[in-house]
Amino acid sequence: MLCFNYLKLCWVVKLLSQWKSQPMKKIFCLLLLLACCVTVEAQKLAANAVPKTVTTAFKKSHPTATKETWFKHDDKYEVKFTVNKKVKSLMYNTKGILVFNEAKVTLTTLPAAAKKYMDTNFTNQTILKVVRMTTMTNSISYAVEINDRNIIFDTKGHFIKSEMK
Repeated sequence: MLCFNYLKLCWVVKLLSQWKSQPMKKIFCLLLLLACCVTVEAQKLAANAVPKTVTTAFKKSHPTATKETWFKHDDKYEVKFTVNKKVKSLMYNTKGILVFNEAKVTLTTLPAAAKKYMDTNFTNQTILKVVRMTTMTNSISYAVEINDRNIIFDTKGHFIKSEMK
């Protein structure tokens, strides 16, 4: 893929060098830059497009799951689903090994330090959602979603970062 992109870039440079019109070069470069900056977050997939190893691992660990929706992120597969009336999200690698687990939790689940941070720094913000994230190494973190951003905390509730939505 990298080689193909390099060849396309070489072709564009050659084409630009042949154009005599400066305004046309600028417009083309701007459009090219814009196209390169556009990224795809995740690609929604039909369940039959997901590798069998992944769907088998998911069904084995969550046989009662409903409302499954599959996404592809680079070389990983995410499934959002409902179990016991709770929405969850799991991420698997292509071998069917769980690499990430995300579950919506209540505000009371948030560590005390994180609650204090939110009360101090975001007093007038409405908390829309609290998510507990667990990696395959059992590293736990929390994400608190407010109107325009996600606030990330470690397992003890220490502030890690703020991400704009």
